[in-house]
Amino acid sequence: MRAYVAVFVSVFLAELGDTTQLATLFFAANPGISKLGVLVASAAALCLSTTLAGLAGSSLGASTAPRHGRYRIRRDRDLNILRPPVSLGAGAVQDGIG
Repeated sequence: MRAYVAVFVSVFLAELGDTTQLATLFFAANPGISKLGVLVASAAALCLSTTLAGLAGSSLGASTAPRHGRYRIRRDRDLNILRPPVSLGAGAVQDGIG
């Protein structure tokens, strides 16, 4: 469950202020367009793009060796971003988010 919360928070924070959000905002601001239609269309586009990313990630995960395909996300305190560790050896974060 912890991993799913980390995925949700990461994606949610990455999408805030993104061009996707701005495009939805501008379409919703148009008085001639249904707000419900904008919501449905933008949600469908996000679902499709997320599905494609999940399929690509699944394909990559299936084609890499288990010892090389296990990336752990750690917090880069200097840049304040999330990124995979540089080393996947003994020093890699073992518990997910570091």
